Amino acid sequence: MTDTNHIQIDTTNVVGVLLADGWHDVNPGTFAVATLRSGEELGRRGYRFEEANHGSPYGAVTLAGPLDAVLAVRQVTRRAPRKRVPEPTWARTRAVNGAVHPHAVGT
Repeated sequence: MTDTNHIQIDTTNVVGVLLADGWHDVNPGTFAVATLRSGEELGRRGYRFEEANHGSPYGAVTLAGPLDAVLAVRQVTRRAPRKRVPEPTWARTRAVNGAVHPHAVGT
């Protein structure tokens, strides 16, 4: 059976990468997929990203390797914030003597 499905990943939105040793936080905009240019994996597809390591005195660390080492990616979806829908006037209530009664706005 041939798998013809492809998953689209916007590399600019990747914020986490799962490798064999666990999840790695990614500095925004640093995840990339390209052909490896050195080592035993020369010519294969690979990944590269800067790991967000806030506690390290050395700053950002670059990780790279063969693409098949990536088990999963976590990405954020960039979209406009949701607009809050106002509550309908009939749903507003006012308590009178412990009972809740619907009322019109302003009464």
